[in-house]
Amino acid sequence: MYRNFLSLMAGAVVLMQCACGSGSVTGPSPFGSSSPSALPMRLAGTWRGGSSNMSFVWQLSQVGQSIAGTSRIAGKGGWSGSEGRVVGTIDGSTFVFDETHAPGTLSVAGCSAEVHGTLRVNVITPPVNTRPPSGERPPVSLPPFSLPPSATASMSGSVSGHGCTGDFDTTILLHRD
Repeated sequence: MYRNFLSLMAGAVVLMQCACGSGSVTGPSPFGSSSPSALPMRLAGTWRGGSSNMSFVWQLSQVGQSIAGTSRIAGKGGWSGSEGRVVGTIDGSTFVFDETHAPGTLSVAGCSAEVHGTLRVNVITPPVNTRPPSGERPPVSLPPFSLPPSATASMSGSVSGHGCTGDFDTTILLHRD
């Protein structure tokens, strides 16, 4: 009986090695990929910022990798507009977009504006300090858990286009509210 038990255990070990990929059996998993597919970064929300010669406020919505929204823009020289349209796609941490402001939507009669760019999205989550500094005791009133600090998001990169005062090529920085 003991020999049967040992034989059974040895057979189980061999089967487990093959099934777990430690043996010589190779090939795709019948259950699909073992790595989860990457989800696109979330850009929905209000973004503000700009450069030394223009400022932007975007209100973005997102479906999958597609981004769409409205834009307000103000340029050096005093021109501005509030009925712009932003469309683009997010791929990994890269946001490629086009922004348009039709004639009649800007403060200068007959003026239109277009902005095209590629921005890098950065999300920073501050570290959570779960341990008090060395030699200090935590206050008695600490809750049993701490919520993680809020993440901050920004986008930066090169943009080009034209506005009411001519063509431009600059770098912008936007932050999510």
